Amino acid sequence: MASVETVALGVSSGVVADRSTEQYVIGPFLNQGGMATVFQGRHIGRTGIATPIVLKRLRSELTHVPELRGLLLAEAELQSRLTHPCIVKTTDLVVLDGEYYLVMEYVRGGDLQLLLRRARRRGQRFSAAAALYIVREVLQALAYAHELRDASGLPLGLIHRDISPANVLISGDGEVKLSDFGIAQTKVVDSGTEGLRLRGKVGYMSPEQARQEELDARSDLFSLGTVLYELLTAKRLFVGQDGESASRVYAAPIVPPSTLCASLPREADEVVLRALHLDKTERPKTALKWYEELRELSRRHGLWMDRAELGAHLRSVLGDDPESWRVLEERSGTAQIPSFLEEADLWEDRSGDGTMGISVVKTVEFVPLKPSEVVLHHSEVTAPVPTQPQESAVSGAMPQTVSSAPTMRIVSTAAPSRLLDSLRIPLVRLLVFSVLSLLAAALVWLLLR
Repeated sequence: MASVETVALGVSSGVVADRSTEQYVIGPFLNQGGMATVFQGRHIGRTGIATPIVLKRLRSELTHVPELRGLLLAEAELQSRLTHPCIVKTTDLVVLDGEYYLVMEYVRGGDLQLLLRRARRRGQRFSAAAALYIVREVLQALAYAHELRDASGLPLGLIHRDISPANVLISGDGEVKLSDFGIAQTKVVDSGTEGLRLRGKVGYMSPEQARQEELDARSDLFSLGTVLYELLTAKRLFVGQDGESASRVYAAPIVPPSTLCASLPREADEVVLRALHLDKTERPKTALKWYEELRELSRRHGLWMDRAELGAHLRSVLGDDPESWRVLEERSGTAQIPSFLEEADLWEDRSGDGTMGISVVKTVEFVPLKPSEVVLHHSEVTAPVPTQPQESAVSGAMPQTVSSAPTMRIVSTAAPSRLLDSLRIPLVRLLVFSVLSLLAAALVWLLLR
């Protein structure tokens, strides 16, 4: 049992509260992001009742960086203020064996990035009604967060800055919750962390965020627009090759989503694409305004869905057991691999995460790894910065791409090179053609004898 101290939320000085009768147990490794490692765990209260939780800590190699510890404490303080049914609840900040952990509620299901990938591997996709419902729920969370005020009643000016499928959690009951305010921005910028230049995920950030300009709430709406487009079409909107100019990416025409989603009316194109406008003044003014537009669209065209219906839809698309959603199924149906080690998606999906030259390891059975057993590789992503926004024409051209994938940490081993991977199929075809040609020549020779 790990030793535990409880640190009062909102206090970064390390003041410890006396709560010796409570215990936190660290369980299996769940995932790893750019700054933190996430574990499943249990909270054992004074009465002995065990509650499933999630524990988030700085990655082991970053714990010595004071600025990053400050960010984790700032995230704990901010998220302790966020009490909304569509936002993942942070309940505590504790010290286990000398390391800080955020204690958060456990959502029995998975993040949207994983669920989309699992659906694709099962030959399924989310319905238009489900896509609209999920985004409406996230918009409720953003409407609340954007309007949050401090104790004196002054607006905090909160911007999430990292809206992406990986930060939208969905439970088996159809709950939709926005998570990870780790790089959220407020009007008050901490002088000890502003030099870290933490940014959102390439491919989901707004053009103004890529240019490192001043942001407002409409930047989050652009990011959520890319998520809605992906949900409706089962295709990522901005994916490209390393080094491609971000100005070219954002200026490229976007295929109207109704042409890729049969159940979506053409009227929806305008509502969806408005949030993706390069000029933020042309986007919906607030999250609430866009929520109302999507709500009216859903009702008018018979695309309304509630929480219970989403839960039923997810079970039909992803499987009956939400606990299994975090594990992806092989196409053969005989092996299972954890989402963050999904080799097939990284190397086969040229329109998804396969644009990043990283190495992965593949296994047929998930075994939680101890942090000391994991060799980590860091890829620092810096998006090319366009000098000026360019207008995006809504036409029938194919969706274009973005510079690279987001910053990732992943367990690594050898993986096929991009060149060999691209040549494998042509070489096999050439070999088969040569063998068949030789057999045909031999047959003709025998007939002519």
